[in-house]
Amino acid sequence: MKSEGRDPGDVLILPGFSPIIASTEVEAVRYSDELNALTDVEIGRSRMSGRFGGYDFSKIALDKVLTPEDFPAPSAVEASRSRTEVIVGVVRNERLTLRQLLAKLAGARGHFTFAGTPEKCADLMQSWIENGVSDGFNLMPPVLPDMLDIFIAEVVPILQKRCLFRREYSGITLRDHFGLERPTA
Repeated sequence: MKSEGRDPGDVLILPGFSPIIASTEVEAVRYSDELNALTDVEIGRSRMSGRFGGYDFSKIALDKVLTPEDFPAPSAVEASRSRTEVIVGVVRNERLTLRQLLAKLAGARGHFTFAGTPEKCADLMQSWIENGVSDGFNLMPPVLPDMLDIFIAEVVPILQKRCLFRREYSGITLRDHFGLERPTA
């Protein structure tokens, strides 16, 4: 940004965030598992193949624990390199089977997923903001309108109490809400 004559502070990170909120962690995980069980693995393989430039995932057993070596190098993928890097990173860090990975990618398409209580959700969001991981979030509830309604009713008040979520808007555009100047070019 600096080399383009722009203030690096004008670059905001707003990751996709797909929360499943319930009154207990167990209930949230159960609901997440139920949603994941609805995944059509063949559609998932096809979509993931498209992400990785047509790579054939049909030769990988659904219950095989994946490694980064099961994927083409993200640097070789022209279509969506950042998303492929995220997927390979998830595989490296979480040691998922192909079936588990396809379920994870089905709802949030590789964006960050969360299952837990409203308080834990607010804690996570606060941590990301305070540690410079995120400037805000692109909320992607996995079930609409139910999960959005729960988020608004249960998580937003916690974030507002912590002064992390506005109570009113100060402008009409996203740029206005974040107090960003319009670039000259």
